[in-house]
Amino acid sequence: MSIYKALKDEHGIAEEYKNISNNYFEMKRNSKAISYCKKALLIAQKINALPLINNCSENLYKFYKESGDFDNSLNMHELLLATKDSLAAMSATEIINNLKQEEKYNLLRQADSIKNANKILLHEAEIKIQKEENRRERAINLTLLISVLLISIFTVIVYVNYQKTKNQKKTISLQHIELDESHKELNQTHKEIKDSINYAKKIQDALLTSNNYIKKILPTSFVFYKPKDIVSGDFYWAHKSKKGKIFFTVSDCTGHGVPGALMSMIGNSLLNENIIENNIEDPSEILNNMRNKITKLLNQEGVDNESKDGMHMALCSLDTKSNTLEYAGAFNPLIHISNGELKELKADSQPIALYSGEVKPFTKHTIKLKSGDTIYLYSDGFQDQFGGEKNKKYMTKRFKNFLFEVSKLPIENQYQSIDKEFKNWKGNEEQVDDVCIMGVKV
Repeated sequence: MSIYKALKDEHGIAEEYKNISNNYFEMKRNSKAISYCKKALLIAQKINALPLINNCSENLYKFYKESGDFDNSLNMHELLLATKDSLAAMSATEIINNLKQEEKYNLLRQADSIKNANKILLHEAEIKIQKEENRRERAINLTLLISVLLISIFTVIVYVNYQKTKNQKKTISLQHIELDESHKELNQTHKEIKDSINYAKKIQDALLTSNNYIKKILPTSFVFYKPKDIVSGDFYWAHKSKKGKIFFTVSDCTGHGVPGALMSMIGNSLLNENIIENNIEDPSEILNNMRNKITKLLNQEGVDNESKDGMHMALCSLDTKSNTLEYAGAFNPLIHISNGELKELKADSQPIALYSGEVKPFTKHTIKLKSGDTIYLYSDGFQDQFGGEKNKKYMTKRFKNFLFEVSKLPIENQYQSIDKEFKNWKGNEEQVDDVCIMGVKV
């Protein structure tokens, strides 16, 4: 709505009023539904948009009838019949031309929205990324998070509009009408949408801890990172504090694709805030702080049907001088392999988000490591992947046995073994979720 108002696009504003009205009607808030639909109808009549007048009058007829206001319902029914007569009077060629012009206008409006947003965000994101590279140990600028939010919001808006346009194309094709030019414009819009998501991926990749930095602070380690879509809801993060402690984590955010990537940006920022800016070293305290911040940031209040956006995480703090590792987990466990024995440190069964059960402080586990021990952190994407001869899930038990066998290999060969196993199991099946595995050898 803000975009359409900024562009002074009366047709777009009317469409959004109509959409808001439909939502209120589904929520059984008829007075609100009628109010917004009347706004849409007034604008549609002003710009003589017959299809939109037809839709609004039909909705108002239904809304008034549902509310028991039969006089206004009858008026809307008369307007509906009059509009249908006007539409019927138009020739098939005129209808098609109007649809093509409206489709072309929508496509141009979408393209302009993306280009304008990307011009603004490109400048902001380049500045923030440069600051992150030059001053990694300072708190991440929240403006970058806002930039990512805007990119995600714009991408979702454009994608929804693209789906509407795609449905229009199917309707016209059933009438055997040649729309070659429109098809080209649709393809161009699809390309611009994909370019926008690819740009969001560049920003997400820039915020992930670089492989060079991880190898610098954890020389005998690897990260297997395989997003399901262009952008990912899984992310990994590592940092060496001024006191010499090494923090590393694997996190699985709600959803995948654009929504998951949005949550991963929030998680990345909160890790920087707690560990780099506030110098907090206790993994359990960090998870508690992140849960409180996410609940406030997303305005989660425990209302029925409210979205429970958040993340699962395994967070470790390693003191290389004493070979002591501290771990806290939200659903994501830790695998410790030592002297030919696999041990699993269980995570707390609660997310870093609003939780419907009893909310408890996260538990800190402390283990003493020995030379040759291997630590694994992971999301659930590998275990949930369908494949194999019977097209079943890989499952957790098989995954743990596989990690135990992989741990016998040199750390530099473990990545290749995991990659090969995942590809062989998945075969030609679609990847079902993001996958992230981190291995650290002492």
